[in-house]
Amino acid sequence: MLYEWFSVTRTIGLIAYTVALVVCLSALLGWARGRRDLETGMTLIALAGLQLALLLDKAFNWRWQIHEYWMRAAMVEGVYGRRRPFQLVVLGVLAAGLIAGAVWILHRFRRRPGLRIAIVGTLLSVGLWGCEAVSYHYFDRVLFFEVGHAMFVSFLWAGCALLTTIGVWRNGPRKFKSR
Repeated sequence: MLYEWFSVTRTIGLIAYTVALVVCLSALLGWARGRRDLETGMTLIALAGLQLALLLDKAFNWRWQIHEYWMRAAMVEGVYGRRRPFQLVVLGVLAAGLIAGAVWILHRFRRRPGLRIAIVGTLLSVGLWGCEAVSYHYFDRVLFFEVGHAMFVSFLWAGCALLTTIGVWRNGPRKFKSR
């Protein structure tokens, strides 16, 4: 059991989201010293909160607990075998939401390239979380493909966390002043 908790896949996710969380919190502290741009402060609070939630999810497997709850409910109702079309609909809605969210973010933060990168990175992390929670068989085959001693999904987690980290760094303390 302890060996499973310290898998390479989980360790990559824990490290990636810890780094993203620390960078978000550091930027938030830098913002708090100046307190000039409320939008940046609120964005950093949201990013830090989501990075914390993603980190805790990697530690406690909440996405799989949610998946297992719905799987058991479907089995009790006798509809588990017919879940695939529903999963596709949920993934389609998730994809549409991600696209709409990304378009909105790119427009809303067009003058804030660092925040754009950070928010899109976090949005992609949330979308990946959703894909894992839905656990559509064909996506799972790709996400959980072993690359060395880790699953491919861990590199996606790291990439999303890296986007968030780069975006927050790019936003930087020098940009906390009001415009």
